[in-house]
Amino acid sequence: MPVIAQLSDLHLLSGAEEQPEILSALVAALKLEAARRPGGVDLLAITGDVFNSATRRASAAVDAFLRLFDELTRAL
Repeated sequence: MPVIAQLSDLHLLSGAEEQPEILSALVAALKLEAARRPGGVDLLAITGDVFNSATRRASAAVDAFLRLFDELTRAL
């Protein structure tokens, strides 16, 4: 049976002081879950509000997402 991991409402660049720690814990949990499953995770779905605000510079938003995406794909 395929395994789908869904992350929702990440609200990147929210300005919350604890966000980096929370995202690191999320990546670690995903890595642990992928390792627990014989076939790993088949699909990662990122849904909901990826960013906290549409007023951020597009380049900053893209950079933040790509950094997180890189960490997530390495965890899987």
